[in-house]
Amino acid sequence: MTTAENAARYLLHLAAIDREPSPITQMHLHKLLYFAQGWSLAVHEQPLFVETIEAWRHGPVVSSLRPVFQHFGRDAITPEHADERGVVDGEDKVMVESVWRYYRRYSASGLRSLTHRQAPWLDASKSPLRDGHQRPVIEQAAIKAFFDGEYSKACRRRGIDPHELRQSRAELRAGKGIPWEDAVREWRRELKPQA
Repeated sequence: MTTAENAARYLLHLAAIDREPSPITQMHLHKLLYFAQGWSLAVHEQPLFVETIEAWRHGPVVSSLRPVFQHFGRDAITPEHADERGVVDGEDKVMVESVWRYYRRYSASGLRSLTHRQAPWLDASKSPLRDGHQRPVIEQAAIKAFFDGEYSKACRRRGIDPHELRQSRAELRAGKGIPWEDAVREWRRELKPQA
């Protein structure tokens, strides 16, 4: 697990080194963090970061991150705020990179439109305030439930059972995967012509 700030800075890094770099604004960045959190909850079954996401008028916002980039207003966040060193876990890096590759095609307002059609923001924006927050909190359970459904749909489109895939990932994380040598031996056996 990383922090929202480290994930944000890594997204800024990915944007800066992209072949077709696109400027990232605060609104853009907060929506990308929301999607990264959602997909991490669905795919890895754990949050990417612990910070709370709130339902603001223009979509999900990691409010604790606002002071870090607030001085940019609606302008693009400059590349010197990018940093690739904060996200050290391999699964977290792959998650942030995957979210960037898929969602980079959307503008900030395009991402806002996406989030405004999704249950986590829709439901939270109608919820009462809690725990001293100035805006309604988008509960992690609601984000996970929505992205679990998206994950299942994506798996089924590819002919993959999402439960079996999760189980396989859990076994690999627990060190219960097939040793490499055994996998290669089995693969060679399958390639051998039948006599």
